[in-house]
Amino acid sequence: MTRFAAPAVLACPNCRCVVLHQRLASWRDFGSVSWSDGYISTLDMGTFSTLGRCPECTRLFWFDDAEELGWLPEQPVKSDWPGWRRFLARMGFDPRQEVAKTIAWKALPQEWQRALRVEAPDVHDLHRAVHEGWGTTPERASYLRTRLWWAGNHPARGHQGDDPLSDPEKRDNKQALLALVEALPPEKRNAMMVGELLRELGRFEEAVAVLRPWAEEGVAAARVLLEKAQAGDTLVCEIGRTQLSY
Repeated sequence: MTRFAAPAVLACPNCRCVVLHQRLASWRDFGSVSWSDGYISTLDMGTFSTLGRCPECTRLFWFDDAEELGWLPEQPVKSDWPGWRRFLARMGFDPRQEVAKTIAWKALPQEWQRALRVEAPDVHDLHRAVHEGWGTTPERASYLRTRLWWAGNHPARGHQGDDPLSDPEKRDNKQALLALVEALPPEKRNAMMVGELLRELGRFEEAVAVLRPWAEEGVAAARVLLEKAQAGDTLVCEIGRTQLSY
């Protein structure tokens, strides 16, 4: 099952306010849909980002650039306990650690207790980050452009709302992302990603040339994308789905 870890307590690198970053302890992909652009839809659970928006100053920041101050323990069910419960806890009888949790919580700085969670960037944040030069490394540039790629494909996935990017913006982003991926050494290059970007850009002969060896090796996703490329189809598509387990 999916479980959350204790939130990391960070200092926003822009305003130094204390903020919380939600983390995963474990993740199960039951009910997820895998898409040809690498996006994974899992019920209503969002994609956990390495870029966030500070809830205090509203500016973006990379989590790697923020100072980690510690982690926030679980908030206790009660803010105080009667004397007899505290006495029993001191004697070692606190089986659920409820009194201990209250004591630990009260020892935290007030700003930790009041801290707000980092907000997930939306497509407009990502678009602004690309054009303001936030992609200071190939990895960060690829991260931003990959998520813009996903956002541009969301309408074809059936996501509700306005299309966030114009067709020229989508095409320009795919071309820039393709250049980033192709610039990587061959051993680090994601051939499936290259093939899918070529397919979505309508460069079908090149896409077929990239995808065919993988399809012949028996990679199921490559077979799907190869068929789509040979048919002249540029739309993002499902390539896998897991079943819910209750």
